[in-house]
Amino acid sequence: MTNPTWRIRNLPAGIWVLLVAIVLLLTYYLWTQSNEEPETALVAIIVPDGMSESEPRLAVWLEAAREQGLTVTVVHLSSLVSEGIWKKPPNTRFRTIVLPDQVLPQFDQRLAALLQTYVNDGGQLLVCFDALSRGRSISEHAQLSNLVGVEYGLFDTLGLGAIGHGAAFGSDAAMTALQIPPGKSVPWPPSKSGQLALTTYQYGFLTYPHFVTSGNYAGKALLEAPDGSLLLGERRVGRGMVTFANLPLGDLKGRTDGLPLHAVLQRLAQQAGLPTLAATPGGVGGLVFNLHVDANTSLYAFEEFDRRGFFEQGPFSIHFTVGPDAHKIGDHAGMNLQGNQLMQDWIHRFKARGDGLGNHGGWVHDYFGTKVSEVENGEMINLLERNDEVLREVAGQPIQEYSAPLGNQPEWITQWLERRGVLGYYFTGNTGMAPTRSYRGGKLSTHTIWSFPILTLNQIASFEEAGEEKMSEDYMARWLVSLAEFSADSGTVRTFYSHPPGWRPYLNAIAKWFERTAELQRDGRFKWYTMEQTARFLNRRERVLWHVITTSGNDHIAASAPDSETLKDMTWQFPKTRYARPSAQTNETDVRETKDAWLVVAKQVNKLNFTVPVNPNNS
Repeated sequence: MTNPTWRIRNLPAGIWVLLVAIVLLLTYYLWTQSNEEPETALVAIIVPDGMSESEPRLAVWLEAAREQGLTVTVVHLSSLVSEGIWKKPPNTRFRTIVLPDQVLPQFDQRLAALLQTYVNDGGQLLVCFDALSRGRSISEHAQLSNLVGVEYGLFDTLGLGAIGHGAAFGSDAAMTALQIPPGKSVPWPPSKSGQLALTTYQYGFLTYPHFVTSGNYAGKALLEAPDGSLLLGERRVGRGMVTFANLPLGDLKGRTDGLPLHAVLQRLAQQAGLPTLAATPGGVGGLVFNLHVDANTSLYAFEEFDRRGFFEQGPFSIHFTVGPDAHKIGDHAGMNLQGNQLMQDWIHRFKARGDGLGNHGGWVHDYFGTKVSEVENGEMINLLERNDEVLREVAGQPIQEYSAPLGNQPEWITQWLERRGVLGYYFTGNTGMAPTRSYRGGKLSTHTIWSFPILTLNQIASFEEAGEEKMSEDYMARWLVSLAEFSADSGTVRTFYSHPPGWRPYLNAIAKWFERTAELQRDGRFKWYTMEQTARFLNRRERVLWHVITTSGNDHIAASAPDSETLKDMTWQFPKTRYARPSAQTNETDVRETKDAWLVVAKQVNKLNFTVPVNPNNS
């Protein structure tokens, strides 16, 4: 019988080489599997098996995360709980895990156990509203109560009363942490502790559905309801953190109230120290000043604005209703742009300044605003087309901005505008937000046009409304200055609108406002933006591909733009709570510093690769 050892020793040399190669490859594979795995997702959204990313309940979260500048990955439940993915500490693969509302309501014991381990090991978890809240029967309370730190889903004791409905209020510090803009939250009268509650345009305090909660919350409450329920809180668990958002955030965004979802995602990124892609060129925040011009009376306002030197700033977004009538057909109270040389001269001047020129509805301001309905109408289309034709002829350029008279923006008009190449429009939904893709009825029906939600001061938004409420100049000046400072500090773009005649009682307030914006501009912290400028940048930003790979205590960033474009002015933000100064090529990027973050600003390049060291205590 032949000795097996002899057989192995006498193998041909080629076979020996192959065996050695196999052993080396296996050794390398085992070594890489035992060391830190490159991070593939800063934010992982957990969904049921088979759910498509186009499903509206999920798509609204993906859209919001990307608008917040986050890289996000969808992970199906079976993949997450499989041994192959979960055999390592989970926070080396997913820095943040999100359980959205309306997506994964049924409790899963395997997932709950894994999430507990994930958080104990240092991961950050967001549990939103009804995620994993349904047990085997309606009498069971939400099974994640122990993890989030408060009892909820109390159908066994409260029945239908387990769902509450009320205002959302918190401290001034909480509103600042959530980047709620000034005026969007105002003092909550029933509170005796100086709390602020969220409001909206023309309707006052917002009210939200929520689970009634019970027990003392062992964490930091950011938002609460009048019935004492926790609406938003953060709680340390092990080495990680659990955020509980007791609000249907995705559903709210789907119904034109996206600020809560975006605020929570912004806070989540801040707390986890996640890098983000800024929504402004160079990360410089600012304002869109949107002027709605619909009558001859605007001429006098322009002249006064000019005498005060206010047109030394800008550019602004200036929109026109150009027909001869204003309130009803035949009243001759409109601008009559075709026969109005003075206004034509102003339009030429605005074009030379670089202002964004836009249509303000269709031909007759009030008539259009009151008559336009949710159903596409031939008369309304004709008025829209006449307005656009005349303004385009006078301006000598395509018109790519729009604002709705009386705020009346049916969805069919938004779709009609998008087909004609309009890039941005003023919007009275999603108040307080930065430019966003606006969902209507839970769905996104437009994909290239951006809505510009307006800023509000409690129930009002413009100078003329402030005048009707007899608000003082000092009060308005303080609000306007705070808007400029908020935009600069947050590095985001927000939109303020008004009709020019409404300025006249507030010219001194505007002077104080513009004095502050000029100071912030000199410091390089503020810019005036137009809708068109902003929309073009945001569309370009959407086409940027980037990801993070974590190795040896460093985050390595790789980014690229389409071949026909560059990354110029794209800006990555790295919180100082997690990162040391980035290491990047000076011929490809500028590295800047703010109070809270490092900024890496791309130059005229198509691709980028750079490294950002993680602080030792955060590695």
